[in-house]
Amino acid sequence: MDAEKIVVTATGYCDISITAKRLEIAGVVKGAIQVENLIIRSSG
Repeated sequence: MDAEKIVVTATGYCDISITAKRLEIAGVVKGAIQVENLIIRSSG
C-alpha cells in the first residue's frame, strides 16, 4: 500500500505492509510501516 496519506480505522487488527508519507491509525497494527508522519490512536 503506497500513498501520500493513509487513514486506517480498525476495530480489530490491521495486518498489512504500508509505505506512506502520512499515516493515521486507529486500532491495533501489526506489520511493516514506513512513514514520515505516524499518528496512532489506540482504541484501548
